[in-house]
Amino acid sequence: MVANKKGFYIVDPDRKGAAPSKPKDAADNESQKAYYTRKYMEIHAARMKKKEPENNL
Repeated sequence: MVANKKGFYIVDPDRKGAAPSKPKDAADNESQKAYYTRKYMEIHAARMKKKEPENNL
């Protein structure tokens, strides 16, 4: 890490332990809340598709 003249540290985002600013598969204009909501819905939609055949009578 290197300190600049204003006292801020320049941190390499690839270093171990650095948190990424956003997930790699997030859309450019997608908020964090929208991203995690979309991922939640994708996971649960896939689960519901697996349960669907047993509901047919």
